[in-house]
Amino acid sequence: QQQQQQLDDAVQRPQALTSQSEKTIDFIAAAQRRWRRRIESRFMLIVKEYKLKLSTPSQTHQSREKFVDNIRPEPLSMTMFVYDHTDLLDAIVSITNPNTTTFHESVRIARSHHHRFFRTPRLVDLKNLFADLSPSKLQIGTQDALLSNMHPSTAEELYEREEEGRRLAQTKNTSMCRHFCRQGCPTSFRNYIWHHAVCDGDTRNVHKLQYEELWSRLREDHKAVDHLIAADVAFVTSSDDNFFVFKDTIQEILLSFVRDENNHTDELGGYGIDVEALPSGVVPFRSMCLLVAPLTYLYRSTSLLYSVFRKMYRRYFIHLHTINSHPNGILRLCETFNALMEHRLADLLIHINAVGVNPLTIAFPWMFLAFSGHLSVSEVLLLWDRIIGFDSLYVLPLLSFSIFSFRQKALFSATTKKEVQYILADFRSLSVIPMLQYALFTHSL
Repeated sequence: QQQQQQLDDAVQRPQALTSQSEKTIDFIAAAQRRWRRRIESRFMLIVKEYKLKLSTPSQTHQSREKFVDNIRPEPLSMTMFVYDHTDLLDAIVSITNPNTTTFHESVRIARSHHHRFFRTPRLVDLKNLFADLSPSKLQIGTQDALLSNMHPSTAEELYEREEEGRRLAQTKNTSMCRHFCRQGCPTSFRNYIWHHAVCDGDTRNVHKLQYEELWSRLREDHKAVDHLIAADVAFVTSSDDNFFVFKDTIQEILLSFVRDENNHTDELGGYGIDVEALPSGVVPFRSMCLLVAPLTYLYRSTSLLYSVFRKMYRRYFIHLHTINSHPNGILRLCETFNALMEHRLADLLIHINAVGVNPLTIAFPWMFLAFSGHLSVSEVLLLWDRIIGFDSLYVLPLLSFSIFSFRQKALFSATTKKEVQYILADFRSLSVIPMLQYALFTHSL
């Protein structure tokens, strides 16, 4: 907790002077309002263009499975969406800070294509926060991958960690389960430990009753937003063999989430769209289903899956899709990534800028989806272990930076934008934990 507070102290102070901090927050709030108006307009334009009804009563009282199965993208195409990572990045890049207009700032912005609004955590701050990622400590995601060549003492440590996971799964202690995730969860107990870590001790029976009660209301009408969800799920699962078999489950979870009025808060979007049309206030975006998809490998129960996803979205993922000054917000993550590139890979940054590539445009879609769809499912789950364990999204800019650093030899040889993009296009074979350790604890990159 002390380490987390140190990081919060490091990132919560705006770049502007204290007397100007209110103005700093004001211009970010103004950017947030512009972004919301843009999304509202786009949503309503799609509704109008395709003659969709915002909400219509259901003609028959169908089972939950039949209701979900009958929802189709039509009349929308599978490629229709309200916004994607490119739209959000464009909105972020267009933000201007009225408090920083010096020549130095202008040069810096031209170089990295991103503004510096807040102080970013120093490397020492990140090392302190993520001290439990140290190579000197047992990590699920490194040592357990080397079973054939494992030292007996390491095998014993892994066995003890499995036993600790088993005990925690039974104790249901939220803080202990969350802390346990820092060094990774054994596969056989990850579903139990995540549930206890993010759902604050709620029982499975409570989740089931709440989910059934939610669906007793959801089946009463159809909404325009249903088509957008169906389009996104069909588009993503049709091109990804990992998630195709879970198509119906993913669609059901997203329908539940977007239509659940209990999710409606300003932090979750607060869009000015009629609550009848969008009960949760969350406008679905392209590839949103990839934030649900990895959880289908953990939970057979849709009610439990929904509860865990809902908690994770509200605690973590929402900050990847909204413009705000939250310590875990996408603005701060972008600035941390930029700072790491500028301070530790300055020569590489100059080189790829010279060939017309802004590193943030490549890293942003990775962070936007917490790397889901970019890494293998097993590596995504290992990464999300650490997000839960450290209660922080700063592993995302760290991993993004590490990928650039790991591929820097090839990147230095690139002479065109396409070559840079090709080098960084596919890294499903990479292992997350060694990459994070590489970014944090390697002195010379």
